[in-house]
Amino acid sequence: YKPNLDKEVIENADIRIWHFGAFYTLFGYFHEKDILFFHGITPPYLSNFTKQAFLSKNMLQAILDMQPFVIVASNFIKQSLIDLGFKPSSIHVFPLYHKLPIQRHILGSKAKPKLLTWGRYATNKQVPQLAKFCAEHNINFTAFGDNFQTKEYASNYKEAKKYENEHVHILTKQKDFLPFVQSHDIFISNSLHEGFLMPAIEAASQGLPLLIRKGTAPDDFFKQGLKPGFQFTSLDEIPALIEKIVKDYDYYSEQANKLASLYTFDIYEKNLMDMINKYLKFKKA
Repeated sequence: YKPNLDKEVIENADIRIWHFGAFYTLFGYFHEKDILFFHGITPPYLSNFTKQAFLSKNMLQAILDMQPFVIVASNFIKQSLIDLGFKPSSIHVFPLYHKLPIQRHILGSKAKPKLLTWGRYATNKQVPQLAKFCAEHNINFTAFGDNFQTKEYASNYKEAKKYENEHVHILTKQKDFLPFVQSHDIFISNSLHEGFLMPAIEAASQGLPLLIRKGTAPDDFFKQGLKPGFQFTSLDEIPALIEKIVKDYDYYSEQANKLASLYTFDIYEKNLMDMINKYLKFKKA
């Protein structure tokens, strides 16, 4: 980061897209005709980074009078910005993409299907609670992901690790994760809030049906005329939902594949060009 050099490049750019998560110093260069690509979660969805979250909220509200062109990855994030005062018409939902081959999955065992989740061991993902529930109900469950970047991740990993047994496995990052995904049967997310949930789309590309907590960004996955699995509001619903998936596994696996086909790079590339054209019209207005 070289301020003098970067400032010149920034000032002369035709299109400027600011990726803004929680707190971003280069946001100080923001202009009312720039694109704000917001991929964070606003309060009250807080984490251990509460200070940064409130700074983020203050910075976002400081540009409300600009009514900038905003890109978000999900309707969940869009609503969080509307709640802050942004106009719905200025916010454009632009989903992310995967680059994995789409393929079906054969259920390993009807009696003992294997559940899988992965990502950061962040507090909102509630992996310890899920691990505890699966241990108590003899459900095969595996989690893997980042357990070291912050104290928050390390603490949640350590807590989840307490519930390891013959059914529950709590692991760190998996370098070659695709074969690992293919050796499981159902993707599950117990997260309280997500900006998009990329692992769900990646799992769906491999034919894994989805079990996802309702009320966050992945709600979008269940609003496209597809049935890639089920949503739940309580962990107590999980055993019955697993039975439903196993009973008609091929159907839900196929539906998961169809969902993943809506989030390919080719579609993303086309949507990006459409978005840029919308922005250019906005910039000229």
